[in-house]
Amino acid sequence: MVFFYINNRTISNSFLASSIIMAMFDLIQSIDETIFRWINQDLSSSFLDYIFIYMRNKYLWAPLYAFLIVKVILLYKRYAYVILLSAVLCFSVTDFFSSSVIKPLTERVRPCNNSQLAAVQIKAPCRQSFSFVSAHASNHMAIAIFFFLLFKRSERRWPYLLILWAVLIGIAQIYVGLHYPFDVLCGAIIGLAIGFMSFMVLNKWYMKPFNVNPS
Repeated sequence: MVFFYINNRTISNSFLASSIIMAMFDLIQSIDETIFRWINQDLSSSFLDYIFIYMRNKYLWAPLYAFLIVKVILLYKRYAYVILLSAVLCFSVTDFFSSSVIKPLTERVRPCNNSQLAAVQIKAPCRQSFSFVSAHASNHMAIAIFFFLLFKRSERRWPYLLILWAVLIGIAQIYVGLHYPFDVLCGAIIGLAIGFMSFMVLNKWYMKPFNVNPS
């Protein structure tokens, strides 16, 4: 009799917990869709189309990548190759974790593929891959944080533009209809964490032991 009572109480508590969790997910989804519509539909204009659509073009940022590579080589000379290799590794780990681990686990449908989401303005090719998390947001934030931490010791202001660049790339993913805001936010958090950890590992195991400093 006591066992039966405890069992019922356990089932009741489990049901209550699952109900609360489902309600939280529904609330997050509702807020997510509301913010998505505001960015994707209400803010839509020819001016922002020009900015955000072209901002997603990887070739547009080739000069930035070239600048970062040259800057590392000029500042760190013979140590540059290890730093650049670490940046590539940081990007690769972030992309793998976002695209090959989290996306298959969550299987969230992209807003541009969601038939229940009305009037989505699709302004970029809509992929069949899953939405959560945004690999664009995670990858760019990881690289931005990595180089921000690297350059902030010798440069005062412009490294902050790297963070702004990553944030705008994330917003662009929402604007063109490929991701929800929550996809971008969580992707950015993952990128921030991996970028930070990547630089900390580089700093602790390479830069400090070999006294690597910008010249």
